[in-house]
Amino acid sequence: MCFALFIAALSFFIGQADEFPKALRTFPLLALPVVAVLVTMVYWLWRVRIRRPFRGLALSVRSRPVTPQGALKQG
Repeated sequence: MCFALFIAALSFFIGQADEFPKALRTFPLLALPVVAVLVTMVYWLWRVRIRRPFRGLALSVRSRPVTPQGALKQG
């Protein structure tokens, strides 16, 4: 869906630049929504594809549960 939104934003903002008022026709201003969609898509792909396999890695590092100091005293 992000790729479709990227194509739509690219077509609307860059492809139809002549439909915007003259003050808004500067390329950096028209490219800003397209870049925002692209950055969001890259972040989401990183979050879903790359970060998820490392989620269980941090939990397997601990060998025993952490307990408060008072729980270790017997008697």
